[in-house]
Amino acid sequence: MGEEVKNGKSRLGSFLGGALFGALVGSVAALIFAPKSGRELRGDIQEQFTAAKEKTSQVKDTVVQKGNEWKSIALDATSKVTRSLKEQSNELLDKVQSLTKKSGESLEETLEDAKEAIGKIGEEIDRKLEALKEGKREEPQEEAREESR
Repeated sequence: MGEEVKNGKSRLGSFLGGALFGALVGSVAALIFAPKSGRELRGDIQEQFTAAKEKTSQVKDTVVQKGNEWKSIALDATSKVTRSLKEQSNELLDKVQSLTKKSGESLEETLEDAKEAIGKIGEEIDRKLEALKEGKREEPQEEAREESR
């Protein structure tokens, strides 16, 4: 997931840099080849440079703001997944301990029940990670927890 974000930022940064450079070169070329006096040309170049500088600053501010938002979302999601994993691990441990204490059950039945519980928890984790990848924010579902018990 981290590499996907880096690649996305890298591609976005490359695109924005290329677009900005292309716009700047095009503006300068248009000014140079326009029939104007040197003083007018220098004034136009200065105006174009100032406009490009302002736009670059605006783009930078937007990128920083979005980066901070994504960071906050990622930290929040990581915290929720960690909390959920701890809760489910404790539930699984309790379940395995209670299953081994039951009399009359064979060790194979206990292991089979544990595998089933682990499978359900694995599915829950996969579902939550997929939701995070898709950018959804969701609260742990009580139904899924009840099923894993």
